[in-house]
Amino acid sequence: MSDVKPYLDSTAVAGDGHELRARMDRDGYLFIRGLLPGDVLEDLRLDFLRIVRDSGWLRRDAPLEEALPDQSAFCVEPEPAYMDVYGRMYALQQFHAIQHRPELLELLERLCGEDVLPHARIIGRAIFPQRDEFTTPAHQDFIPIQGTPDTYTAWFPLHDLPLELGGLECSTGSHTSDELAFELAAAGDQRARSTLQRIVARDGDAVKRQRAEDFLAELDAQSG
Repeated sequence: MSDVKPYLDSTAVAGDGHELRARMDRDGYLFIRGLLPGDVLEDLRLDFLRIVRDSGWLRRDAPLEEALPDQSAFCVEPEPAYMDVYGRMYALQQFHAIQHRPELLELLERLCGEDVLPHARIIGRAIFPQRDEFTTPAHQDFIPIQGTPDTYTAWFPLHDLPLELGGLECSTGSHTSDELAFELAAAGDQRARSTLQRIVARDGDAVKRQRAEDFLAELDAQSG
């Protein structure tokens, strides 16, 4: 897209809390290269790849680190085949430990000027390539995270990510808007219904469960 511009690189000012706050207040994001150790990210990536290879998502005739997919195994959230594999990925201790890395916490403490609390809900995005229709659309993180809108999201790939492989886009300055109105992408769609039912059955957040129940009631009313 012609209106997509490179991020402002804040790597050189990562040690300057005042400048970090000024850029965050203005732009709503900070782009910092090489913050987390590459070997830590690569170890986690390989652990993930071993799980998905054992589940048939990767071609066994290619080296593990190349992560070549077996498209015949394609599945997507919230299908049971996907959730089973993602559950095993999510259970890895090193996945949850990464948000407690001192490099990340110290950066956020410089930004905030005080201690920070890592949110318990860490999220991994894993989709098959060449399935653009299933990539994550534009959204506000507050909607799935809840609690408070005053939350920072740290997003990082587990491997070098050249532009041609995709990445993360951010609408500069959009943080100055209030919570945006939203609705289900496809009312009555079975995937949306299955996701809401899973939240009602499994999520530990009572507020999220109630909102999911309300959305399910809307779906029932629209389809009835």
